[in-house]
Amino acid sequence: MAQSYTVPVDGMRCAGCVSRVEKTLDELAAVSHASVNLALNQAHFELNDAKALPDVVDALDKAGYPVPLTRQQWQISGMRCAGCSAAVERALGHLDGVIHAEVNYALGQADVTTITGAPMDAAIKQAISDAGYQVVDAEGSQSVKLEAPKTSADFPWRLVISVVLTIPLLVPMLFSIAELSGAWQWLLATPVQFILGWPFYKGAWHSLRNRSSSMDTLVTLGTSAAYGYSVWLYLSGTSAHLYFDGAAVIITLILLGRHLEDRAKARAVKAISGLISEAPIQAHRLSGDDVESVAVDSLHVGDWLLVRPGEKVPADGVIRWGGSEFNESLITGESEPIAHQIDDSVLAGSLNGEGAVKIEVTRANADSTLGRMIQMVSEAQAGKAPVQKLADKISFYFVPIVLCVALLTLLGWGLLTGQWANGVTAAISVLVIACPCSLGLAIPTALVAGTGSGARYGILYRNIDALERTRNVDQVIFDKTGTLTIGEPRVTVIDCDDDKTVLLQMVASAQQSSQHPLAKAMLAANEQPLLALERFDSYPGMGICAVLGGADTTQLLIGNQKLLEHFAVAISPVWQRRLDAMADQGSCVWVAVNAQVSAVIATADPLRESAKKALDKLKALNIRCVMLSGDQQRVAEQLARQLDLDEWAGELQPQDKLEQIKTRQQQGHRVLMVGDGVNDAPALAQANVGIAMGGGSDLAIESADVALMRDDPMLIVSAVQLARKTWRVIQQNLFWAFGYNVIGIPLAAFGVLNPAVAGALMAISSLSVVSNSVRLTRWTPEKAS
Repeated sequence: MAQSYTVPVDGMRCAGCVSRVEKTLDELAAVSHASVNLALNQAHFELNDAKALPDVVDALDKAGYPVPLTRQQWQISGMRCAGCSAAVERALGHLDGVIHAEVNYALGQADVTTITGAPMDAAIKQAISDAGYQVVDAEGSQSVKLEAPKTSADFPWRLVISVVLTIPLLVPMLFSIAELSGAWQWLLATPVQFILGWPFYKGAWHSLRNRSSSMDTLVTLGTSAAYGYSVWLYLSGTSAHLYFDGAAVIITLILLGRHLEDRAKARAVKAISGLISEAPIQAHRLSGDDVESVAVDSLHVGDWLLVRPGEKVPADGVIRWGGSEFNESLITGESEPIAHQIDDSVLAGSLNGEGAVKIEVTRANADSTLGRMIQMVSEAQAGKAPVQKLADKISFYFVPIVLCVALLTLLGWGLLTGQWANGVTAAISVLVIACPCSLGLAIPTALVAGTGSGARYGILYRNIDALERTRNVDQVIFDKTGTLTIGEPRVTVIDCDDDKTVLLQMVASAQQSSQHPLAKAMLAANEQPLLALERFDSYPGMGICAVLGGADTTQLLIGNQKLLEHFAVAISPVWQRRLDAMADQGSCVWVAVNAQVSAVIATADPLRESAKKALDKLKALNIRCVMLSGDQQRVAEQLARQLDLDEWAGELQPQDKLEQIKTRQQQGHRVLMVGDGVNDAPALAQANVGIAMGGGSDLAIESADVALMRDDPMLIVSAVQLARKTWRVIQQNLFWAFGYNVIGIPLAAFGVLNPAVAGALMAISSLSVVSNSVRLTRWTPEKAS
């Protein structure tokens, strides 16, 4: 049956747009009766298949008319294995209006994308509830809430009581002493089975109701079979061994394993929890002479705040009064305090030192640097890598396969050997030892721990795909300015026949209105009062012409040879030799005073301290290092030799860098691009992985796959190393998860393992995977020195 939809559409401006949107919709097989309203910016259509809605949204987006989408994150309790998360994911995916849904078992979180404006909250909550799980937060969240996620359980009262009741059953098993009577075993095992083990029954029932299966299904069937078989043996008066102890021990061990697992998962997510919990929640807002305490959420751009000594900066801002040192380790990972004065920018989450300051808010709440960090890490941790989706698919079929193996085990023992009792025991062991949990935890716990550790040291992966691609790069392309160098040219040499101080005063005065980096270098080098500037003309690609006032007006030309040729100023062979002699001192510019060449000034952009070591480390990782610069060929060549680069090129336009990356990709290389400026954005977007340096522009950071919160080239090395280490841990986890089940299930089927031992091994399997992932939380980046 066809269903009607009305969705908002962005980008329509005329009747032609309406025609194109309608044509796009009509070309889709699942769409019928499409009509578009330009005034309301809406498209109305009928779908023959509700599952085709994401295809409609994708088609409109490719046509240039995107449907605005809302991404929400929901915290879910009650999930106990990968089967649970798969059940929730299917339930959400079947909702009309849901474009995409991913459920992360390790985080207990659902990431749901819906069409903006569609009232989906109630339906999402109901779908999660119907699947047998609970929503922790009352509503979804478009932006990250500044509260730490609930990652660990409350006091494990079920575990404690289960241990107390199970110990009398366990002691005879361990020490070969006389067993309790059958009545006492029954009495002790019953509350363990049906009261303390009730969550397993509840989970299995919800799975059955949703025509799926989970770890709860296996535990419930295995322990119920052991318990029921024991009841039958006791009531029939047989002298055979009872399995009440096995059922109770299995439940107790699984409860213990899950408690330890919860604690280990809490450690895995502690980095993002730390970011959120350490974010300031109160601010002192100034209103005239009055100071009021307000929530950070209520701050607006332009508000003035008072930050007292020892307090955290509530929002990104600019200091308008006072000065102090700030510890920015929460954001950048750098523990050394940094001094900031009036007109300096400060970041939300920075810890103020001993001085009081007043700041003007430039970004509030979620738009702050800290807010964007939390958002990026949360989105990266909530996503799924392709290999995770494969593991989820295997987990989906895992439980039904195990049920079939358990049935075949029972029939095999009974029909082939006649030992039905041994068959029951072996079948129970198969049910209990099988562990889809380890498969479900293998990848997300490693990704959560890896991305969290990166965030702690100022490395932010935008998503899981970015982390996976980073580990595979074989070439790193650097922009020069602001990446390998500090991005602030400095005057290195002045060659002139007259007084250098007077010349520098005139040169700085001529450029006092310029924002060019070379002009800033000359202004910074000048220590004399600036002279009056009567006229300033800029000649793009050549330089400037300025006229200084005073007793006698003076004309200055500052620029390259083309500028002097434009003004018909001759360059003598002597001056040409003097310029050539300064070639290794940096970029050289001519200075002509009143149409006569008077000086050559060399400026150089100093190397970052860790640049050489970073390049050496990348080469040691078998990564080729290339520099593509817009600077002069001579300057680029000098820097390339200093850093021992594998390749380099100078005098490139942004389009040239883009074409270079495309060419290398066509040759089969996986390219990582590092930049910091607006002109690097196209190249950052084209590269397999784009890394934006911390001091870069907002556009560069938004275009990048990885953002570095400090201007330290060694963080590039760390980003690659962490990505590779994270994927090594994932491979180890998958090996153990698959290996455990491949070896353990046959051993249980052949009767080598009894149910209690199988239960212990099952609990250990999940715990070992999580513990291996937790090792990533101890990762630290390599220092430059």
